[in-house]
Amino acid sequence: MFRRAASIVGWKPDNYRLVCMTYATMLRDLTDPSGICDMATASITILLRRIEAGIQFAYPDYHTGQGLMVYARGRRTNKWLFLRPFNWVVWLFLFLSALAVGVSTWVVEIVTKPKAARRVEDKDDDVGVVELVWSAGAQIVNAADPMRAFSLPSRIIIFVWAFLILLLVAMYTGNAAAILTASQVDVSIQSISDLQGRSWGAYNNTVDSMHRNGWNPTVLFAPQNPAETEDMLQQLATGAIEGLVWDCGFVDYTSATRCEFYKVGDCITEDNRALAFWQNATAPLVDAFSTAILALEENSELAHLHKNFIQPTSTICANEAAGTEQQVTFNQVSGLWIVLGATIAISMGLAFIGRHAKLKHLHKIVKKTISLRASGEDVDKETPMPDGKQVKVIDTRVAAHIL
Repeated sequence: MFRRAASIVGWKPDNYRLVCMTYATMLRDLTDPSGICDMATASITILLRRIEAGIQFAYPDYHTGQGLMVYARGRRTNKWLFLRPFNWVVWLFLFLSALAVGVSTWVVEIVTKPKAARRVEDKDDDVGVVELVWSAGAQIVNAADPMRAFSLPSRIIIFVWAFLILLLVAMYTGNAAAILTASQVDVSIQSISDLQGRSWGAYNNTVDSMHRNGWNPTVLFAPQNPAETEDMLQQLATGAIEGLVWDCGFVDYTSATRCEFYKVGDCITEDNRALAFWQNATAPLVDAFSTAILALEENSELAHLHKNFIQPTSTICANEAAGTEQQVTFNQVSGLWIVLGATIAISMGLAFIGRHAKLKHLHKIVKKTISLRASGEDVDKETPMPDGKQVKVIDTRVAAHIL
C-alpha cells in the first residue's frame, strides 16, 4: 500500500529507504526529535495519546478493531442436524406440494373419467384422494409404489412431481454429507462477557481501551518477535488463559490457518490504522499521502490490496465450518415449484378441454339415439353412422345418466 501511495505522491524507489525495527522502537523514534525515520508504514493505530505525543497520521487506510479468540476443544453436536440441508420454507413447500399433487391428480382423474367420480371400494381401478395424497407424500422418501393414474394429464403431473423429488433428493444428499462431516467447534466462551472472572489476555497497548469498556484482562502481552507470539498462543492452547483479545486481522488469520483456534463473533472494538509521521514532518508531506490514500480508496484499489494481502483466503478451517449458509433456501429452488404449478394448471386445462370434447361427442350420440327412438326404429341394434362406422345405440335413460 505504501509503495502505491508513494508512486502517486511522485516518489521513486530510490527516493526512500525502508528500515526494519521493533514496534516499540518504531513508536519511540516517531516522537524522538532526533529520530531517524520520517514515517512509519506499519499501519499504526490512531490513538489520542499518540497524537498528543506528537505523532502525525495520514488518512486511515485500514479499519479494524480487537477480536476475541479462544481455543476450540471439541465438536458441537446437534440432534436436529438432519434438517439443516433445507431451509424450513423448503420443507414446508415440499409437503404442501405432496398434498397439492395428490388432490390435483384426483381431480384431473374425475374430470377426464366421469366414472371415477363414483368411487367403488372393491374395484382396483378406482383410486381415492387419500390414497393419491399418501402416494405423493411417500414418494419423497420412496416409501410407496408409484402413483396410479390413467389419464394423460394426470401422468404429466406425476412425471413433473417425480422430477422435482429427484432433484431435491440429490440436493439434500450432497448438502447433508457436507454438513455432517463438518467440524463445528464446541466453545464455552460465546462473548467477552463470559471471560469475566476468568484468566484471559490482551495486548498491552489496548489496556486503556479495555478498562474504558469495563473489561479487565488478567494477562497483558507485548510480543516483539514470532517466538513470543507463539508462546502467547501456546498459553491459550494449554488453558493458561481462556481467551485472547487481539487485533482482528491477527485473529482472522490465525483462526483461518490454525483450526484449533476459533474467533468468537465479530470485532468487539473498532479502530483505524494509518501511516504515522515523525513529529517534525511537514504538513504538505502528510497531506500528500492522505490524498494518495483517499484516491486508492475511491478507486477500490485499497480494498483490493486488503483482500489480497490481509484478508485470509479460504482454508480447510473455513471449509469445515458448516453453518446455515449451506442451507438450500426456497429462492434457490423456487423455479421447481413454478414448473410444478404450471404443470398442474396446464393439466387441469387439458382435462377440462378433454371432458368438454367427450361430452359434446356423447351428446351427439344421444341425440341420434333419441331421433331413432322417435322414428320407431329398433334401438337395440347396431346402427350405421353417416361415416360408415357402427355404433351401439344405448337406451336414452343410460345416456342421460352419463350426461
